[in-house]
Amino acid sequence: MTCSMKNKKELKCCGKQKNKNEKEKKMNTATEIERTSNLPGAMGVRQTRDIAWWKNKPGYKPMILLLGLAIFICMVLTPIPKSLMNLVNEKAPPGYKLSKGCQTIIQTVNKKMSPKAYAAYQEAVKSGEPVPAEVRETLLSAEKVAKMAKIMVAILLIAALFWGTEAIPIGGTDIMVAVLMYLFFILPPNEIAKAYFKDAVFFIFGILAVAAGVSKTGLDKRIGLLLLSRIRSTKQFCFIFFPLLSVCAGFLSEHALVALLIPVVMGIYKETCRAHGVDKDPALATLLLLGLCFAGNIGGPGSPAAGGRNAIMVGYLAEMGIQGAGHEPQHHHQTGNCRTSQIRR
Repeated sequence: MTCSMKNKKELKCCGKQKNKNEKEKKMNTATEIERTSNLPGAMGVRQTRDIAWWKNKPGYKPMILLLGLAIFICMVLTPIPKSLMNLVNEKAPPGYKLSKGCQTIIQTVNKKMSPKAYAAYQEAVKSGEPVPAEVRETLLSAEKVAKMAKIMVAILLIAALFWGTEAIPIGGTDIMVAVLMYLFFILPPNEIAKAYFKDAVFFIFGILAVAAGVSKTGLDKRIGLLLLSRIRSTKQFCFIFFPLLSVCAGFLSEHALVALLIPVVMGIYKETCRAHGVDKDPALATLLLLGLCFAGNIGGPGSPAAGGRNAIMVGYLAEMGIQGAGHEPQHHHQTGNCRTSQIRR
């Protein structure tokens, strides 16, 4: 009994001693934190916690966000310039695509924003009857349309700022533009959705999905190793691979080719660095990526089948009177008819 009592007392004493030691450690750490935070010129724990949100991170730059917010507020609160008012009232302004049957920007905006009220307004004007009060309240005035244009310019400026500096992720910038256009009634929701659901968006999404699949399955490494086994030096790779890519980009979509070949080029970069015992080689990465982009750009305008903009440019050239070789026989045939008609006369 006496032995058990002694053991219990010893255990209690040991427990008390441990608690005292833990309390002393906590007090020492607290005093060290206070001491470092109070030192002049030293960055203590409290100071780092206070200024942590000011630090720039990838996809988060608070100072640029504040700058963009200030620019947007100033643009919204500034008065509407007279030149903008004259522009929205001008008939057939240059550089602006008007809707069918519209003569001014105001009419085009009203037709898009409230088509029923605009149709009722046109019927009242044609019949010579007074415009109903409900229709007048629904339609936008010149001042409101000019204000919408001014806000849209502000949205464009902050979107370019955030996109160029990556103050927020690029996807966040895209969503921000749609949200601001909806909040300030720049366009109706269906028009905003049409802008985000075009065929080109899904085309690029599909290409990037295929590129991600190529990278995840390891196909990029296989193709990269196959190219490296045939080509021994960087010069051979540049003078053989990039010209072939330019030729292919003249007949296929260069966007699809570049998106599919970027994982392959990155696999070649990694294997080359590993073979030479180097972790990074910025010069080689710059050479491969820029060479890939320039090869696609050089071969892109090769034929109308390479991209949609080539076909659009062919249409523009035809409107300007620059005809291709396929139109020459028709031209000669027409001149021949003119000559024969003159001879008959």
